[in-house]
Parts: sequence; structure tokens; C-alpha cells
Amino acid sequence: VSRSDVNILLTVNPTTKQVLLTSIPRDSYVQLAGTKGYKDKLTHAGNYGVEASIDTLQNLYGIDIDYYVKINFTGCVSVVDALGGITIDSEVEFTCGEDASPIPYHFVKGPNECDGEMAVAFSRERHAFAAGDFQRGRNQTAAIKGILQKATSPAILTKYSAVLDAVSDMFLTNIPTSTISDLVKLQLSDSTAWNIQTYLSLIHI
Repeated sequence: VSRSDVNILLTVNPTTKQVLLTSIPRDSYVQLAGTKGYKDKLTHAGNYGVEASIDTLQNLYGIDIDYYVKINFTGCVSVVDALGGITIDSEVEFTCGEDASPIPYHFVKGPNECDGEMAVAFSRERHAFAAGDFQRGRNQTAAIKGILQKATSPAILTKYSAVLDAVSDMFLTNIPTSTISDLVKLQLSDSTAWNIQTYLSLIHI
């Protein structure tokens, strides 16, 4: 699909080893880059390409975005499975519905061991929550946090090339391989865990 169902900004400080995950609800009404007049849903920026989504977010927050990663739900399944599964720390207990997955996965409050299909189901569910898309946004950042924590673990870092090769055709990114290598070397030389914080950006919906 061309539209964007998940919009998450990652702010990374490799010096302090801090990461901020900011989730922006896809149905937020914003001024899309390159358009004039009425505002539209943020998700529709994806109809005009990756650059339009990036420019829209840059204009909205007054920031520069250096890199992007574009991936669909099928790609997410492959990435999580390539990592050998992830642990997602859920804020709430719930069972996902048919819109999220044909399998009614049940998630407990706290740690949940998830394969790719479960991680996507966790990230897609919204009807089970009174808060709807807002809780889904928090769940999506929880899933990405789980991916980052697993991806920066010694077990994965020592074979990161093989993992990247296994999923290289599942996503698009402009991150240079040299930058990825530098981050891997940094983590291997300093095994201190990254401090990953999450934030839900509330914009008019």
C-alpha cells in the first residue's frame, strides 16, 4: 500500500545511548507537504511518496529527518522472525479481533513473547480499546521497542550481516550500510543497554 498506517519518529543519540520513539496517529489532520488549502489525514501523505511523508513531518515538527525506513506488515513479520522473535511489554491485557489477525491472539499485561505474526497482530489491533488508535499507537511503539532491544542484543549483533541479508528485500531505507556498521561496532564495544523512551504525539483527529 502507498499510504502510511504507522508513523513513528525515532530520535537517536548514540553518545548518550538514548532513543525516543514518537508515535503520530495516522488519522491526524495536518497540512500535507506540497499541498495548499484544506488539511488532510497524515496517512494520505504516503500516497505522494516517502519524501512527501518526510517533508510533512519535518514541517509539522520543525525538525530535520536524516533517515527513513519503510516497511509493510509482511516485512514486519519477516524482520521479527529473522530476529528469532521479540518480547513486547504490553500496557494492557487484550485479545485481538479479526481486523488485526485471523488468529485471536491473547496478550497479557506485561511481557509477551511474540513471533512475527503475533507482533503484527499486537500492533494492528484497535477495536479492543476504548482509546482506539491512541492505544494502537502506544502498542506500535512497544513493538518497535521490542525489535530495537532484540536487534541490539549481543546474540543478534554478532551476526547482524546475516540477519540484514535475510530481510534486505523486505524494507526500503536510505540508511548507509556504513552507519549501521558504526552503530553495531559502538554497541559491541559498549554493551550498555539503550534507554528507549516512548511518546504519543497528540494532534487534532
